[in-house]
Amino acid sequence: MKVCVHIDRLVLDGLPVGLGQASAIEAGLVRELHALLKAGGLSPDLARGAALAALPAADFRRAGGEAPSQMGRQIAGALYAGLGARR
Repeated sequence: MKVCVHIDRLVLDGLPVGLGQASAIEAGLVRELHALLKAGGLSPDLARGAALAALPAADFRRAGGEAPSQMGRQIAGALYAGLGARR
């Protein structure tokens, strides 16, 4: 199965993210979301095909002081909670 995910805009409300950190956050998010989708798949509803106008992410807690790529991995996990296969 081929999965294509396009994120038009990612809003990081309340997170202290500088412009120079965006690419590192994006890289961490892309790598982790790819790994999660490959390992766990999509929810049955989305596996049939869908376009979502928005996907609210699950809450996550920052420990503080994470590298931007680690923050991206955490964001990917929160997004995957809305995309992934239910277990």
